[in-house]
Amino acid sequence: MGRQLREAQLTTRSARQKLAEGWHWRSIDPDIHLGYRKAKRSGRWLVRWRVPEGYHRADLGTADDVMDADGVNSLDYSQALSMARHKVREQREKKRRSGPAMTVASACDAYDRLMKSRKPEGTILPGQRLAKHVLTDPNISAVLLADLTAAHIRDWRRQLRKKALAETTVRRISNDFRAALNTARREHRSQLPSNLAGEIKDGFEITADDPPASSERPNIILTEDQLRALLKAAKKIDNEDNWEGDLYHLVLGLAATGARFSQLAKLPVEWFQEKFKRLLVPSSRKGRSKRERLPAPVTIGADVIEVLAHAARDRGPCEPLFMCWSYTRENGLDWRKFKRRAWKRAELTKPFKKIADHAGLPREVTAYALRHTSIARQLLSGLPVRVVAAQHDTSSEMIERYYSKYISYAADYGPDGIGLLPVSWTGS
Repeated sequence: MGRQLREAQLTTRSARQKLAEGWHWRSIDPDIHLGYRKAKRSGRWLVRWRVPEGYHRADLGTADDVMDADGVNSLDYSQALSMARHKVREQREKKRRSGPAMTVASACDAYDRLMKSRKPEGTILPGQRLAKHVLTDPNISAVLLADLTAAHIRDWRRQLRKKALAETTVRRISNDFRAALNTARREHRSQLPSNLAGEIKDGFEITADDPPASSERPNIILTEDQLRALLKAAKKIDNEDNWEGDLYHLVLGLAATGARFSQLAKLPVEWFQEKFKRLLVPSSRKGRSKRERLPAPVTIGADVIEVLAHAARDRGPCEPLFMCWSYTRENGLDWRKFKRRAWKRAELTKPFKKIADHAGLPREVTAYALRHTSIARQLLSGLPVRVVAAQHDTSSEMIERYYSKYISYAADYGPDGIGLLPVSWTGS
């Protein structure tokens, strides 16, 4: 993180006389600083602005420390400020015209490449949604990023709502698009106008045309009986459909840890610590930070340990703990087992729906309900919010926002209340 700018008083001649010799700065905006270099008799104005490799500087002229300001040979503070802004705009426009013009489409393509490098194979990527709902619309995709305004984004959002998509889908696409634009803005800030951040923010602002957040699908929390029924159904469907334990192991892992699918899909065998009765759950690849975060140690019961120990048998330490068979065509007609590999997200959707149906659960129940259930049950069992957040690789703020009612209910349940985890997670 960069050092905080220590701003100097530069606005008047008398204020500058009190400064020590050397460099002094004052912020114009977060990326542009007006500078004053104090010498023995007088000083000079200059400006610096942030670029990817650091700062660029430009000399503006002599300060009016001795001679009265005339706007040409001697500049007062306001004249230097105006000239600094003009200089930065001029240099950025020159830089923008010298390189390839970045459009909304190229920003989306760059974001797609970034997310492909960060997401596991088989994940539904933002680029797929952007390709379908942004790149196919020339009214937005062909717009130069430097010319993008809030009006462009609002028009696109109105067209998106005409497609009669689910509200959660609309918000997910909008969030992906906003992330793509902001990523491009940060990467090419020296070539883009400084007001672009404001245009993007205003364009995606929630208005009266947006349905309320209550239209989104609620967090589904399973009761203990529903959870047991689901795990029994997972074991039964696994046997009937010849999954060889792979389906049951994955569903059990999701229920026991409350982890996201993407986290368990990349969990290696060596992070199954049978001796300590825990799994080290990998961190999710989310947010802007490029720093690799440590895995979260999640304690699991003896019955889960026994099942997963069977899954880990005869596996190398770097192999995925949760695996399934991939298939290939034989003679162009019949499918046969090809090799075992890590799960892909789409492969869980249909079998989990079959499991939920067999368990008699509502059709809205998805595998993510296991994560909601894990978080709610830990809150009800009295664990501190910070501990629950760390166990589930999220923040205390997100827990408080989406699970606040369970926090307030926690005080009403004693040690024998519904907040305790089931004694057995294996569906027995």
